[in-house]
Amino acid sequence: MATLHLIRHGQANFSGEDYDELSPIGKEQAALTGAWLAQRSLVPQRVYAGTLCRQQDSARAALQAAGLELPVLSLPELDELDHQNIIAAWKPEFAEMAALRQWLRAQEQPRRAFQQVFEAAMGAWLAAAPDDARYRESWPRFQARSVQALQQMLRDSSGCGQVWAFTSGGPIAAICQHLLGMDNARTLGLSWTLANASITRILWPASAPERASIQTVNGFAHLEEKPGLLTWR
Repeated sequence: MATLHLIRHGQANFSGEDYDELSPIGKEQAALTGAWLAQRSLVPQRVYAGTLCRQQDSARAALQAAGLELPVLSLPELDELDHQNIIAAWKPEFAEMAALRQWLRAQEQPRRAFQQVFEAAMGAWLAAAPDDARYRESWPRFQARSVQALQQMLRDSSGCGQVWAFTSGGPIAAICQHLLGMDNARTLGLSWTLANASITRILWPASAPERASIQTVNGFAHLEEKPGLLTWR
């Protein structure tokens, strides 16, 4: 059996001007994940990442910490959902990220306030019609391309024993939905629980990728070894 490790990127720069970069904690999380996997001889023969900076940088930090020199294969289907578009469709006054950041700075608990906004916007996105023009990508299309990413990685990784894939919470949740047959509500609930740099493992027989199954979801024991490294946003 081969193993695909779906790894959520390290903590993004929530408080900065550019969310799509790793925070100092995020860089440490990604490096620790790579070193932890390598120490357990879970060394990959192939490494994938979405095209977002926080995904690519997580992959590079993990590989460097593991002492590995492997190319990172870019797979756009692993990119996260467009949270800015989803929020703007739900609340047009937040169409500009600067406006959202200004509002969050005025909140007593900015991270909790953002989570509340995001949950409401995501609920509206999931309930929207597939052809709703407010959204650049519908929920069904996002689900489909996440599953496409899984199928491509399994198909192209024939002969590999270990594969690492650096992505985000949305694609991981959508892939779990596909493999476990969950409904949308449970899938959305799962996405909120996925820790930064957590590992979701998928097993598949090399000769039968269609028989892929989930071994573990949201593993983060490696992050509990050092205080302050377990984060969700």
